[in-house]
Amino acid sequence: DVDGRVNDQVHASGEDVEVDVRNQKTVVETEEGRVEFDASAKSWPDAIPSAVPKFSYGKISGLTSSESAEIKGWTIIYADVPANAADKYKEALKSGGFTVQSVNVPGMGGSVTGEKDDITVVLMAGENQATLSVQIQ
Repeated sequence: DVDGRVNDQVHASGEDVEVDVRNQKTVVETEEGRVEFDASAKSWPDAIPSAVPKFSYGKISGLTSSESAEIKGWTIIYADVPANAADKYKEALKSGGFTVQSVNVPGMGGSVTGEKDDITVVLMAGENQATLSVQIQ
């Protein structure tokens, strides 16, 4: 069960952890920072810097956000993603001034990594799904 796993992790680390689970959201707070998973999220987070091109090739089905003293980040899970989404997003990152690296697997999707200043964006796409991670250091 989830409570057992959370308790095991708390006892293993010896660290104070606050866990709040309600309305398809899970929030974990520690001395190092905060992580929130929201299974009800359906839109692009407003907190992501405008320098990051919005990924709009599918439907958002979940969002994890995290914040610590060094890093702020978001991981967005998408469903119903078209096969050419990675290529289109690669071009959007390039147009936005990101240095881009990518790996394409024909018919399967691929990955795209973009870096600009203190922002790193990683997209993994394939089989009608995608995961987009944005980190600011």
